[in-house]
Amino acid sequence: GARLLVDRLTGARWWGRRYADPDQAGTTVAAAQLYQVLGVAVPRLRLAELGGATWAVHPEPRAWDELGTEAVARWGHQLAAELPADAWIGNTGGPASMRARQVEIPDSPGTLRLDLSACLAFRGPGKRDPTWAADELGEIRAALAAPPRSTLGKVYQVARDQPERLAPMVSRVAAVTEAEIVASVDAGGLADRARASRVASLGGRRELVAGEFRRLIAGTIAGG
Repeated sequence: GARLLVDRLTGARWWGRRYADPDQAGTTVAAAQLYQVLGVAVPRLRLAELGGATWAVHPEPRAWDELGTEAVARWGHQLAAELPADAWIGNTGGPASMRARQVEIPDSPGTLRLDLSACLAFRGPGKRDPTWAADELGEIRAALAAPPRSTLGKVYQVARDQPERLAPMVSRVAAVTEAEIVASVDAGGLADRARASRVASLGGRRELVAGEFRRLIAGTIAGG
């Protein structure tokens, strides 16, 4: 799990997660960079080699605001608007990954997604997903099928009630350039094969995700 790390020389305090697989550590950093390209607040992760292991770290959170049952009421509109970003990046936790907390991190105010280990080709720490590919839109279908009482289901209900909230993020996803994808993936320092796979998959998913959400918005509006 995640733990607090303290630099004995500078006193700087970091929150980090150790990964047995350097590919997952790099993929997590790449996911954070992609969210930032889209304007979604997430921890500004960076790689660190400590004790012979690879870590993804960010500055220590200053405060943890426990949202509990008020999570959707307070943040549902924002989370719903960001669903297209979760789908493109393959964050299977989506809004649920906030773990019912709003977190204040010095360089990432307003963060709702703290754990990014279930993004792109992974489904949690040490859990690689060999089926993740450019044409897999399971995240969107999971949102459609989410139980109404679940966090994801309640957020998606906001999206269905006010589909226009999705449109700006859909446009941002569609507008991400190849250079931005490459720069984000390169931030993770991935090996050549993993790097090429992430870049290709993200490029292929970009229009597919945008198109799927555009059809969803149009159908929701048309259906009244």
